Amino acid sequence: MYEVSRERVKRYESIGALVVILASVLFHFLYEWTGIGLIGAISPVNESVWEHTKIVVVPYLLYAVLEFFLLKIRDFRQFVVAKAAGAWSIVLFMISFFYTYSGIFGENFLIVDILSAFAWAILAFVISFRIMNRSGFVEKHWIWSAGAILLLLVLLIVFTYTPPHIPLFQDSVTGGYGIPG
Repeated sequence: MYEVSRERVKRYESIGALVVILASVLFHFLYEWTGIGLIGAISPVNESVWEHTKIVVVPYLLYAVLEFFLLKIRDFRQFVVAKAAGAWSIVLFMISFFYTYSGIFGENFLIVDILSAFAWAILAFVISFRIMNRSGFVEKHWIWSAGAILLLLVLLIVFTYTPPHIPLFQDSVTGGYGIPG
């Protein structure tokens, strides 16, 4: 799979988790600081659960591009499957966990939200690393995985500018949807 050792890949995945955690702090405020509508495609434009998935997913995918070139990955297909699984795990775990714990307690807690986002970043890299070290199953899944990454990016962008009016997309502060107007 690699032109580099498994240990080097493990090191890059570990560094990636740290980079994504640190970048998530920046990405949380990027739109607010700039007010540029296009930045909303990669940074949350409000306090909805959906918008906050960008905080981790976008840095994760940006790091994946960098990692691909730094590690000189030979098997693009396996890498795509691994990164798609990692990216979608962030979205699914972040949303599921938020609604589960806030439903149980009747409210959400900022520290739990922050720490869980960090946990999902780490989990995404663990999932990615494990898939990159498997063999045989990517042949039939890599096209679907590439499509899944593309679909996720499209959904993140489209739902920023034209979100459905359901709680997942509702700003918990203003009650609005999408880019504040």
